[in-house]
Amino acid sequence: MPSAVSLEKSHEMTRGMSRSCAIGITCLLLVGVIVCIDVSIGVNARYMCDMAWLAVIGTVCLLMPAEAASRMKGHHWLTVTIVVFLALGLALQALWLMTTGRFEAWNVSNPALYAWLQGVFTR
Repeated sequence: MPSAVSLEKSHEMTRGMSRSCAIGITCLLLVGVIVCIDVSIGVNARYMCDMAWLAVIGTVCLLMPAEAASRMKGHHWLTVTIVVFLALGLALQALWLMTTGRFEAWNVSNPALYAWLQGVFTR
């Protein structure tokens, strides 16, 4: 028979998972609202940045309960997956800075680095 402490801890964990899911769903609904507003204006990189942080927060809040449950079972595959996607996102963000014609693009703000990276990717 489970002890009162373990039942209380389980109840608290379930409440935390419910809050996390509610926050995640709310964030993703707000992303939908921003998308609907921005589509009428036109979509560019700035508008993607307007909602990307909110989408990340919502997704992480939805993944947290699943990650906690998998960690309790001794599995770390979800943690590794999240870290891999985070690293991939950071790499894509760095490459996005190489896009010409945008504010603070590396071809204007750091031409030497831009030329070196251009050489790395075009060889």
